[in-house]
Amino acid sequence: PRTAREVFENLCRSINAPASQISLLFVLWWLRCVGGYDAVQNFKGGAQESRIHGGSQLLCFELQNRIGRDRVVLSSPVRRVYQDEHMVRIDSERVTVTAERVIIATAP
Repeated sequence: PRTAREVFENLCRSINAPASQISLLFVLWWLRCVGGYDAVQNFKGGAQESRIHGGSQLLCFELQNRIGRDRVVLSSPVRRVYQDEHMVRIDSERVTVTAERVIIATAP
């Protein structure tokens, strides 16, 4: 049998965060959202079933290659998102962008 600490640290690895930087309350909430401990730990039908060879960051790199490095703004937290039936406007500290679509990446 594993200790509670070992289980917690394993769950934190599933979230890709060090145990020292995540709260037990968050892990419990996350477990509820994903369908429980079995959904995280089981390969078949679980959270670990679909993985990207090379890591999920490859999706970001490929998107950046397709749309152009100059069109990706990093380290600029979004302060406001406005959307109507025709467009989306994003306001950040460094830039305002108007587009038909937007991809917003947030921490898990």
